[in-house]
Amino acid sequence: MYDILKNILSYYECPSDCQAYCCKIQEIEIDMKDLKALCNVLRTITDSLDSTLYNGVTIYKLKYLCPFFSEFDKCNAYKHRPTICRIYPFNFNSENEMFTINPCKMGVNILNDFFEPRTEILNLPLPQNAMCDLDESSEIIKRDMGEGS
Repeated sequence: MYDILKNILSYYECPSDCQAYCCKIQEIEIDMKDLKALCNVLRTITDSLDSTLYNGVTIYKLKYLCPFFSEFDKCNAYKHRPTICRIYPFNFNSENEMFTINPCKMGVNILNDFFEPRTEILNLPLPQNAMCDLDESSEIIKRDMGEGS
């Protein structure tokens, strides 16, 4: 599944005016492989971690704000960033065991590209209120981040 998501994301990039919601509000879960890669960048990240056991596997969570987040809204560990960061705006919800997509600008672009052929080529209607819900959720994120609308 991760390969499919990475393939989809190869057609997109964060817009230049990205507000780095992924680093500010995303719960960043990492596994041991991600943890080892990050330890090569920052030797002492243990103060920034919580851990939990899920299906026999230890999952680590980076506390908010991500310790690699810079004051310039950029990632200081970009080349070594965790898997969950590499597939953003997709997110794996381990509780429900499903992928979701977050409504940041790139996420909305991906969804728009999905909906466009649905309506123009297949002549299928958009799910009722889909775009309004996306716009509303984006506005909620902006408001929660103190940016207003």
